[in-house]
Amino acid sequence: MQVDMLRMATGMKDYAVGFKEQFALDDEVIKKIDKSMDSNLQKTEKQTKILKIEQSYAFSGIFKKMLMLAVALGVFVFMFMFIRMFPNKRYYNY
Repeated sequence: MQVDMLRMATGMKDYAVGFKEQFALDDEVIKKIDKSMDSNLQKTEKQTKILKIEQSYAFSGIFKKMLMLAVALGVFVFMFMFIRMFPNKRYYNY
């Protein structure tokens, strides 16, 4: 009976040592993952700042395009009215 108890205790100790070694390996892997997560988070924050700046430029770009479209339409309407106001004096008879 004592031999069986000693064998069981030795087996449990071996399992515990195995778990401890596996936990140490897992801890190293988790530390690597944590470092990569931190670096990726910093990169993501940097890219987010850059995208916010570009997005504000994009809004002003759209605003400028809309303004140019309005100016072009205004010039078109003005030229149409100008041509109607001063028609051609020559009449062509074919």
